[in-house]
Amino acid sequence: MNGENALIRIVDDDDDVRSALSAMLECEGFDVKSFADGESLLNDLDRERAGCVLLDVRMPGLSGPEVQAALLEKRVALPVIFLTSYAEIDVAVTTLKHGAEDFLIKPVAPDRLLTVVREALAADEKRRAASRDEAALSAALARLTERPRTVLRLMLQHLNDAAIAERLGLSERTVQVYRQQVYKAFDVHSLKAFERLAPEIEKLSGI
Repeated sequence: MNGENALIRIVDDDDDVRSALSAMLECEGFDVKSFADGESLLNDLDRERAGCVLLDVRMPGLSGPEVQAALLEKRVALPVIFLTSYAEIDVAVTTLKHGAEDFLIKPVAPDRLLTVVREALAADEKRRAASRDEAALSAALARLTERPRTVLRLMLQHLNDAAIAERLGLSERTVQVYRQQVYKAFDVHSLKAFERLAPEIEKLSGI
């Protein structure tokens, strides 16, 4: 999987390394953009475009770990793959602790690099899908008026229609109407489907 519309950002001060990596990745069908230093990457970020960053450790100006820290500060969640000519264990431990996807020693075997890149793109897509799902659930919550939200709160406590009706002083038929409004808001059609979403709804709603 090359990741539709994904962009691989290469950050390395060595022209030959940038050219070689770009050529290899483009031959595999990836979109690539290269930068000679970390500042150039940070000044040209498209946080909405999926992908990953191949990041050298030792560069003039900002080092690779400093660029990673800047990305985290900007809340840019692109996966970062470090590439270095030096086996720096302490740097590897620190960058991985801060969320780097991998820490590779140059020269990297093409098959190994492609595997790590594809894993990074898959991780980025998974995170973006989760973010889209969370946004959709938040929008569904926002669409509910006060009474359906009250019914939702009791549904999340696993109360049936009769128990909810008794708790709220409503008829069971009225509760069923509100339940259907909740189902419609979250685009589900059964209790089983709702219960699959319930943990995420509960987390977002704070109920």
